[in-house]
Amino acid sequence: MKKIFLFALVVASFAVLAMDGGDKIGVKFDHKLHLQDIGAECADCHAAAESKSPADNLMPGHDNCYSCHDENETECGYCHTNGDDPFGVPHVTNFIAKFPHDVHIEQDVKCITCHQGIAFSEKAATQHLPSMALCQTCHSDLEEANYCQRCHNADEKLAPVTHNLDWRQAHGLVNHLNEESCASCHTEQQCLDCHQGDNLDRTVHPFNYVNNHAIDARNKRDNCYTCHEELETCVSCHRDQLVLPRSHNTAGWSNLSNGGRHAREARMDLDNCLVCHNDNYGEPVCAQCHSANN
Repeated sequence: MKKIFLFALVVASFAVLAMDGGDKIGVKFDHKLHLQDIGAECADCHAAAESKSPADNLMPGHDNCYSCHDENETECGYCHTNGDDPFGVPHVTNFIAKFPHDVHIEQDVKCITCHQGIAFSEKAATQHLPSMALCQTCHSDLEEANYCQRCHNADEKLAPVTHNLDWRQAHGLVNHLNEESCASCHTEQQCLDCHQGDNLDRTVHPFNYVNNHAIDARNKRDNCYTCHEELETCVSCHRDQLVLPRSHNTAGWSNLSNGGRHAREARMDLDNCLVCHNDNYGEPVCAQCHSANN
C-alpha cells in the first residue's frame, strides 16, 4: 500500500517541547498551501478536540490524506522525502505531564494562538511549538496555589540547570542581566520577601556592608530604593545607632548661648534638617531640646 503521511505540528505540548535527538522528518508538507490557499482547517487532519492528554498522537494518518488525495494515483514521493523508503513523523515524546487540548478548544482558543507561524510554514521540519513564555500570556498568576502543577507533575525537577549549588550567591548578577527570565517563575514579591528590610547584614550585601554602605548610598541611591523604599529605613537605623552626619560632630555645632551652627543651618534650610528630624518619630526632635519654657 502506498503510504502518505501529512505532517502538522498541532501536537500535545504546552511548554518547551522538542523531538528526541536524531529523529528525522520523513514527509514534505506545506501548511501554508493547505491552510491559506486551499482553506483546510486544523481539525481536518488533527483530532485535537477530543484530546485530553499530551501523550495522544495527533498526527494525521492515511485516512486524513485520502479524504482529498486519490489513494491509487498519488505516488509515495509526492509527500515523502524518500519515496523508495517512506517513513513519517516521529511522535513527540518529550512533553509535559498535563495538557488538555479539548479544554482549550472548548474555550475557543485557536490553534494558531499557541502554534504561532504554522499557517505560513512551507516546510514540515519547521517546528511551531509553544514556549512557556507564550503559555504565560494567558496563564500568568504565579501566586496561584500549585501554579506549576497545573501542567507539571509534583515530582518533576523544574529548576533550570543554572540553579546549582552557588546559585543563591550568584543569582543577583544573572537577575540584572535577564530579569524577564526570572519573572517567568518568580514574582517581585518573592524577591522582596528575601531581600527587603532594614537589616544590612543580609547575604544580599557583601561582608561588612553595614560599615561601608554609605559609599553606595551617596553614589547609587536609586539602587538602594529598589528594596529600601522609604527614607525612614535609613533614618530609623541611623538614629538608633547614633550615626550622625559629619557636620554634627564638629566643634560649635551646638552650644547653649546661641544654638551654634545648627541653629543657623536650621534657619537657612530647615527642610534639610527635617529629612531626619521629622514628626514621624513622635514628638518633634527640636522640641526635645527647645521646650516651651526656653
